[in-house]
Amino acid sequence: MRKTFFKFIIVLFSILFFQSCGHDFEKKELETFHYFFAGHCYQWNSPNWGRTDYRLEKIGLDTFDQIWLGGDLVENLFHHPQNIEFVDSFFQVGKSTTHWAIGNHDVLDQKGNFSGIEKRTNRKTYSTSYQNGITILVLNTTEFSFPAYQNQPHECELLDGQMNLIKAVTDTIQNSSHLIILHHHALLTNEITDQKIKVEEVFNIYTPDFNIACEDRGTFSELVYPRLQEVQKRGVQVILIGGDTGLRVKEFDFKTKDGISFLGTGLNNSAGTDHRPDYFNPAPDKVLIFKHQPEIRKLEWEFRLLDEMVRK
Repeated sequence: MRKTFFKFIIVLFSILFFQSCGHDFEKKELETFHYFFAGHCYQWNSPNWGRTDYRLEKIGLDTFDQIWLGGDLVENLFHHPQNIEFVDSFFQVGKSTTHWAIGNHDVLDQKGNFSGIEKRTNRKTYSTSYQNGITILVLNTTEFSFPAYQNQPHECELLDGQMNLIKAVTDTIQNSSHLIILHHHALLTNEITDQKIKVEEVFNIYTPDFNIACEDRGTFSELVYPRLQEVQKRGVQVILIGGDTGLRVKEFDFKTKDGISFLGTGLNNSAGTDHRPDYFNPAPDKVLIFKHQPEIRKLEWEFRLLDEMVRK
């Protein structure tokens, strides 16, 4: 009788123990990361053309796990030596968790010389990294939109090096849940959208026919997009995020028939009334906030009003 009682107690204890463990397991929260994206974020008419939108300085970027930048961080990065110092200290561009796709304002008057930026970031202006189960590919698109000084030898070295990196990433990516491509100028084209959208009414600059490499002559639609389609077919979600917006639209979210997402957002309301063309969109500026849960391969995003983040 006593043995039977003890067996009963042991069985009961075991059931309660495993129920407790199961309950604790259910209560365990998934590991979650938060990423911040902003583009075209310079402060108009700031001293020395060297500040980002003043509101960004009030939202605490250090609360985010990663900072994704879509370019044009200040109005003219190399106009004054203090400008690059500010960008480096504020965005901490040398950290592995800061990813900066440069824009034309970041390299004004540099004639394709990117060494000043590369010394600060300790990497090329095109790069890739694997973090938290996703692959991030940062592109330098400034050479796609300024043919006045394109195709010099050192620029072809950059373009071809970048194209080779794109090939390597798209050929080998396997275990990543997502491929995130950060860029400044428009990569989406009216052709890719099946004419459902006029991209020239979304991005500040639209050059769909511009050549993106020297050795392999061709456009983004011809050389790169087919590769992204193949990546998407392999089960890796492809998301492209562009920063050269804000003048015409405040947020942009388009998914192609292939399932590839193109996002865009940018700041421009610090322009005041003296720099507003007829097509200027006066709606409140927005940034992108991402919520990432690697264990379940989930990446969500929302466009958030910058002014609300400042107030909080």
